[in-house]
Amino acid sequence: MQTASFWEPVYDLADHRKWSSGRTVLMGDATHAISPHAGQGASLALQGVINMAKQLRDAAPETAFERFQQARQLRVSRIIADAGKRGEGKQTLPLNATKIRDFILTQFLRFRGNRLFNEAYGHTEKWA
Repeated sequence: MQTASFWEPVYDLADHRKWSSGRTVLMGDATHAISPHAGQGASLALQGVINMAKQLRDAAPETAFERFQQARQLRVSRIIADAGKRGEGKQTLPLNATKIRDFILTQFLRFRGNRLFNEAYGHTEKWA
């Protein structure tokens, strides 16, 4: 998916059907690169590392890799879709319009953001 950016086009990496082969697994941007509009690229990668460590602790690599993809793919797909929607709505605005948008956004996030964005920004990868 291509979305508008202030500097150049931004692309999401198409979701791979299979994240592993044998004893090799793709993680982070190698398998699910995401446009910057959700601000979740590094978080998804770090959550993936924790989840992968947990899977490897509990199973052989090939099994762990399959479980890792099953555990992570739906969440990653949702965040990528959300980032795409946010990117589609961005465009270059006049300075006054930008200031108004930024003010409204900060007020919105202050009063409603925790509840509305909790799925994306409040996720915790549990070790147990």
